[in-house]
Amino acid sequence: DEDNLEAKLSSLSHDDTVLFCGFDWHSQVLHKNATYREWIVKCEAKKVGIFQEHLTASWIVKDENLKSEFNIAVSSAVSCLTHIVCNHEQDISYITQLVKGNKPVLFLPFFADLTVFKNLKLKREIKGFFRGKRAKLLDSDPYYKRNSIIEFLRTNPDFQIKEFKENSYNNAEEMVSSYNRDLNEYEIQLNLPSLSRSLTCRPFEIGAAGGCLISEKSEGVVSQGVFTKEEADMLHPINGENLLHTVKHLIKNEKIRNRKRSALQSLVTSNHSHKNRIKQLFDWLSLD
Repeated sequence: DEDNLEAKLSSLSHDDTVLFCGFDWHSQVLHKNATYREWIVKCEAKKVGIFQEHLTASWIVKDENLKSEFNIAVSSAVSCLTHIVCNHEQDISYITQLVKGNKPVLFLPFFADLTVFKNLKLKREIKGFFRGKRAKLLDSDPYYKRNSIIEFLRTNPDFQIKEFKENSYNNAEEMVSSYNRDLNEYEIQLNLPSLSRSLTCRPFEIGAAGGCLISEKSEGVVSQGVFTKEEADMLHPINGENLLHTVKHLIKNEKIRNRKRSALQSLVTSNHSHKNRIKQLFDWLSLD
């Protein structure tokens, strides 16, 4: 509703805050449209862009055309905003240089929405479980490392691999609910390499659902300090062999599994929920 959007934005004052979620590559229809852009720029509220895409991921940076397209999109987005929040630690330097120090930039990790991701099932299969995408993206294959691990493990009875396909669900709510149910079927949850080596949503969602986490070690000083060995097994490097060894060790040691599951769930629900991130965000804004 264009008229309602214009009215909403024009009614806001300096005391208000507008959160533009995913306002990077995915919202070009807004910040590249001259009319919408004018409405956003004229809005007097604090305009906070949440950049969820990993803008400096290797699969983007190594493709000069794609890198240029992303840079144009992000430059357009930041010019409309007063504050920028990055969900990937590695993007902070890039965004800070882009705004030339003229706008505040904050790294806030992803989180678990505790209204969706819950510990629903006490009795679970004691296997390593992974559900995720495997398809190629554009002309590159950023899931190569993930797929090589899956191929190594797929016939092993200690693992359950489920390929995620978005067109299998009627809507986002059904898709996310299905994912939470899947997480509750297995004790040991795998966070295999993704489009980037940053800290993604999955480890927090696994924790909220009561899983025992095995993950690739994330890049970034702050990100690497989020989980300790008490809460998760963070592998570096991650490959089929050391993943297999870690899963078999956890399968044989119920006390260790239970201790890690409890510690991870406690950490996520206490420090890494959606409510935690909202508080951190507005605490930051209040300092400006």
